[in-house]
Amino acid sequence: MNWTLRIFVTRKHLQSISWRRRKGWIYWSTTLLCSCCHNFLQFNGISNLQNTRITDLGNPQLNVDGVQDNMAINYLGPLVFTQTLLPLLESTAADGADVGSDGHKDVSYLDYSSKEAWNHKFKWTMLPTLERYKYSKLAVHLWTNNLAKRLTADKSKVIVLLVHPGAILSDGAIRSLKTLPVPKFWIWLLGTMMYPQEQGGFTTVFGAGAPRDNAEISHGAYIFPPNVAKVQAPGALDEARQKLLFEVTKGILKSADVSVNGCT
Repeated sequence: MNWTLRIFVTRKHLQSISWRRRKGWIYWSTTLLCSCCHNFLQFNGISNLQNTRITDLGNPQLNVDGVQDNMAINYLGPLVFTQTLLPLLESTAADGADVGSDGHKDVSYLDYSSKEAWNHKFKWTMLPTLERYKYSKLAVHLWTNNLAKRLTADKSKVIVLLVHPGAILSDGAIRSLKTLPVPKFWIWLLGTMMYPQEQGGFTTVFGAGAPRDNAEISHGAYIFPPNVAKVQAPGALDEARQKLLFEVTKGILKSADVSVNGCT
């Protein structure tokens, strides 16, 4: 049977584990992650790891390492989590799924060359929160595509997927709409075109449950509702930009004194 791994940590659990939180994202130690997941992986033969998305709160802040929250939460958090678990995924020939977004195709600001570029606020756009979100999701696409290539070069048995949840009227989307004039109108209007949050995991469940011989499942595939493989936008397929983002990411992690598997 195929499984999707999610780790839920309650306040009670936080009292008994060693962890270090920085504003905007959480650095989980390799030891903690492995201890949380080791038995699950060995017992169930995990086939899918999902990174859930979180949007910024409409008021972008810098964490203590000087990274704006949209990039810290939506990009760096999933990267640290996934890269740390890769050795365990390798041990079970597992599949990994990162949650992307179709919004990645709409990003026109494509500079990922520095921390200052990551902190672009998009303040002259109609919905800055949404634009920051899409920018961070393009980063997820770029990194995941690069990861797929690196795993192929290493002859890894892990299959990496990108999944788009669809047009979801999430809490984050509603927060963005509340910044507009007459927010109730916009929430109602988009509610007629977007899907409820409960449907946001459909593509991920498909990625977890579909056998590897499914025509839509292949290494590096981008799964789009209704569970079909789709070609990503050219900006996400730019290999030079993928490599540049990864090199800048490694530098930021090093300066933050965060040691991450595969990012040294």
